Amino acid sequence: MVGCGQQQATPTSTPAETPETLEQPAIAEPIKVGIILPLTGDAGSYGTMIQNIISLWNKQNDDHFDIIWEDGKCNPKDGTAAAQKLINIDKVDIVYTGCSGTTLAVAPIAKKAEILQVSALSTSPAITEAEGFIFRTCPSDSGLGAKLAEEATKQGFEKVAILSEMTDYAIGVRDVFKENFSGEIIEENFISTEFDFKTRITKIIAAKPDAIFVNPQTMPKLNILMKQLQEQKWDKSIIFGEFMNDQDTLPNHYEYMATLPTVYGAVFSAPESPELEAFTAAYETEFGEKPAFPHYTATNLDLMDLLKKLTKETNSTDGAVLADAFINLEGYTGYFGPLTFDENGDPSISQRIFTFNGTEFVSAE
Repeated sequence: MVGCGQQQATPTSTPAETPETLEQPAIAEPIKVGIILPLTGDAGSYGTMIQNIISLWNKQNDDHFDIIWEDGKCNPKDGTAAAQKLINIDKVDIVYTGCSGTTLAVAPIAKKAEILQVSALSTSPAITEAEGFIFRTCPSDSGLGAKLAEEATKQGFEKVAILSEMTDYAIGVRDVFKENFSGEIIEENFISTEFDFKTRITKIIAAKPDAIFVNPQTMPKLNILMKQLQEQKWDKSIIFGEFMNDQDTLPNHYEYMATLPTVYGAVFSAPESPELEAFTAAYETEFGEKPAFPHYTATNLDLMDLLKKLTKETNSTDGAVLADAFINLEGYTGYFGPLTFDENGDPSISQRIFTFNGTEFVSAE
């Protein structure tokens, strides 16, 4: 009692030492981020591109993050194994997942570990309902499928054939399209190990649809589908998903596409900006080519910028703390403009329709 009285009479603590102003201990740096991408297989082409984008961003930001890479091969089994290693052995602070199937498979593991899970690639509508601290800078395919179906109606299509791969991403787009298209649907679904689609295309042609919705998981599969559609003399309209924004594969088929009545797709497209142009130029210098998907360049740059910003502002890598920071984000303008997130971790970004004019895809909105 005497001691307390003396301390009150002659205070020795400074304001910086009081509980109200005591600074939180700094988080361990560099922050460890585990990134699961498809680095091999059909999806390896864009997985490697994303790896290059993030690696270059990290280099430009003085290796802000300690990144540990894992090959999820765009399937749930390998993605799960990679996540368990990253979380339980490498003790990463944040986990990034690529393909939608990987993201959905990893979600329960990340939730149990109570760490932040992020993606700039996973667009399956099912991710909106997944539990855990999951945030993505790419929009749900619920908007993509609805946009494509709406445009099909505008084009006057009464019957549409869907040639779809059986993966989480492709199924998500397919199902939303089916829910929103009022006309007749002809459906042909294929597994990822299929490479000969001539029989399926022949069946579709015999059914006489107005258009075919070509809906694979990867660009190599899309390339095969386009070649076989031309070989089978498909001469009606074609609908694409977001892959119409690809700058490597589809240009090889522009001459064929120019002979078709209508070709269109939908994608979330970042507006041109000096910052995106500068990064693209730096990428080309570093890797000898431009990134094939400009919209995924932008989603990944926004994600990495946000991770850096929010971990610094919160001085934390705690999953709940960072999730709260994402939900309450204000005043952030990224490559897609002003960006916010809802309570499900979905961003304020939407898709737009692009049509092929004979030489290139142009916005129809």
